[in-house]
Amino acid sequence: MVKRPSIWILCFFMIGIVCNKYICAFSGFIPIILVTAILCVFFYSILKHKYSVSSDYFLFLLPVILCLGYFLPTYYDKNNNLSDDFIGKQVNYQGKVDHVIQKSAFQEIYLSDVVIIQKEKQAFLKQLLLQDLSEKEYVKGDKITGKGKVSEFEKATNPGQFGRKEFYHAQGIRYLIWDGKILRKIPGKLSIYSWLFQLKGRMSHVYEKVLPAQDSEIIHAMVLGDKSELGTELKTLYQRAGISHILAISGLHISMIGLLLFRLLKKAGFHHNLASVLCMLLIYLYGVMTGFSVSTSRAVVMMCLSLSACLVSRSYDSKSAVSVSGFFILLQQPYQLFQCSFQLSFLAVAGVLWFYPACVEYLKKLFPDFEQKIRMKEQSEFYSIGVFVNKITKVFRNSLLASCFIQMATLPALLWHYYEFASLAPVLNLFILPLSSLLIGLAVLAGVLGIFSLPLACFFSGGIHYILLIYHLLCEWFQKIPFQTVITGRPKTGQILFYTILLAGFVWIIKKRPGKWNVLFLPMALLVLCIRIPESDLQITMMDVGQGDSIFFEERCGTSFLVDAGSNSEKHVGTYLVIPFLKYCGVKKLNYCMLTHLDDDHINGVQELIEMSLEPGSVQIETLVLPRIKMVDNAYQNMVRQARKAGIRVVQMERGQQITAGRLQLKCLHPSFDSKGEDRNTLSLVLDLSYHSFHMLLTGDVTETGEQEILSLQEGLRESYDVLKVAHHGSKYSSCETWLEKVKPVGAWISCGKGNRYGHPHKELIDRLAKRKVKIYRTDLQGAVTLRIRKGRCRMFPYLKPI
Repeated sequence: MVKRPSIWILCFFMIGIVCNKYICAFSGFIPIILVTAILCVFFYSILKHKYSVSSDYFLFLLPVILCLGYFLPTYYDKNNNLSDDFIGKQVNYQGKVDHVIQKSAFQEIYLSDVVIIQKEKQAFLKQLLLQDLSEKEYVKGDKITGKGKVSEFEKATNPGQFGRKEFYHAQGIRYLIWDGKILRKIPGKLSIYSWLFQLKGRMSHVYEKVLPAQDSEIIHAMVLGDKSELGTELKTLYQRAGISHILAISGLHISMIGLLLFRLLKKAGFHHNLASVLCMLLIYLYGVMTGFSVSTSRAVVMMCLSLSACLVSRSYDSKSAVSVSGFFILLQQPYQLFQCSFQLSFLAVAGVLWFYPACVEYLKKLFPDFEQKIRMKEQSEFYSIGVFVNKITKVFRNSLLASCFIQMATLPALLWHYYEFASLAPVLNLFILPLSSLLIGLAVLAGVLGIFSLPLACFFSGGIHYILLIYHLLCEWFQKIPFQTVITGRPKTGQILFYTILLAGFVWIIKKRPGKWNVLFLPMALLVLCIRIPESDLQITMMDVGQGDSIFFEERCGTSFLVDAGSNSEKHVGTYLVIPFLKYCGVKKLNYCMLTHLDDDHINGVQELIEMSLEPGSVQIETLVLPRIKMVDNAYQNMVRQARKAGIRVVQMERGQQITAGRLQLKCLHPSFDSKGEDRNTLSLVLDLSYHSFHMLLTGDVTETGEQEILSLQEGLRESYDVLKVAHHGSKYSSCETWLEKVKPVGAWISCGKGNRYGHPHKELIDRLAKRKVKIYRTDLQGAVTLRIRKGRCRMFPYLKPI
């Protein structure tokens, strides 16, 4: 007999979803269906012969479940798609409010069953996101009509960048109306939703009144599921400490609240069955009030299954409950499978239910004498201090083991999405988790009782504040410990598969043949997952930073360079684009950060990097390289001052100087200290990069005047270049005819913002390049562009598909 059929059903459903994402053609999926059907029939016949029981009929359903997983995402996409006649146009819309998320400057209204009307054309959408700037209140069930411009979510254009389009697509939302005008609202028929909205608003008001601002932000996230007010610094602090999981409504929260409600109902005299039903209803309403995130949905389903098991006189099986909850979530939103929240939530539970118990049994078998001696001492009449200490430390030992194994189970997802992990998180969780139960209890009591009496809420707020203060201090202390934050970069798919095989092999072998050397599987698995495997001998990436510049390159030996990082069109370009990219590449320290000149669209991201380098666990800069020029202005002086304050070595570079790293040579062609120029652009650094037979020219924002100065010297420039980084974002005033004639580029890279107000790249420049049949790569059309050289072969990889 096959135990827990729900696990098999979930696994085959997930395989179908994966096939949908990575096997586009149905013809490629047919062999998988056939092999699955044959294997299911084969195993059914074996099981029937072995156990003489025909109870595994569900095996015949597995090919159907596999097909369901493959076709369901496509079905949802087809029924939630708009033609080009609607996108970018003013439309009228009407729909039903599903839920509302309050932001600092606006509110996000999630609409379902939406009708879009554009002139005489009409379309239907399953869901639509409306970003509303008004302060009107809308609750689940309200029907609204309005008008606005429909647009699609922007794709991530850089490796490591947060994918906004993928995030909302996983929730079944493909389109957005920004600042749409709502013309009419019809209140929903169910007043319970309005009551829940009011309850949430009142609890929110209580927290804002009785708690300091930072404490209120955390409690909003933990109790009400509202992360919109969480500051970036606070989220970063908790994430680097490895305890960001407490900022989400998790199984622990739901279990606590559900258990509290159940006991209160029992104390009130309700029958056990009635108390269970009422508790399930209240837990469901709590999920509705908090927005039903993935972790909340999983916890609510598992809690309801636990309570309903008694009603039908069945035992509760947590492993089956996890599978049912996962299937329930993916049935509604299949693409959640590829989102970090889903993966972390279910991998953490898998670590607790599968990995941890097996390892505990392994330790008992490995040290049987220790366990036996403790039991004998406990049964003896002389109660020793050692037994007493063992009882106290046993809880901490088990908690530490559980935290370690949860971290190992979730590590692949953490590194895939965040490219780093907190090595001491299991130890920190020993102090954090025991206080979480108390914190949640105090927060719920404060929020509910505060509705009736603010002084009562103030009574509980003191405990909340001091617990959160302990959290904050612990995070800061742990962050200062060396190697607390380990940057590994995104692991390859093969590394994750090998890691999973090693962990599964470890669990299997400790059950079959436990031995002392079995533990070596764990460090081997960690080494396989965390080791950085270079993809090429040299990698060069022109990042898409909007209207700005940033180029990163790294030689196989590990020496890394960043040439400029700034933007006029993207806010916090260093925080949201450059640093995630560097961590994605596994860069812990930049050996050289080079600024071609000191315009904002080339340096504001570097300024963020320098500021953040003072924080433990951030990407560090070893050397800052500036052009050696006479025109030293305030921006130049401030940059030098900021770098030296952060402990960064500052050097100046001029014509004739070069940096060598392995077989990579970076030679400065311009400017010299005596170069004349009226602006920063003219005095931009121009760098000649060579690696074996590959040559690239980096030009910053150098103008035609600077180009002519380089040409007049008749030295330094090569006869031709494989790649020219076009100066000044493709301005017509750079890359003149004589310059291109001398440089003779095979390919040209242009860094510019999509739809920028300057009109870059200018048509005149494009025509000059096209005239010479130069292959053009543009960040506004293709996103980040990566060049890799491996074994003498050079290949280009635009991040987005060419248009």
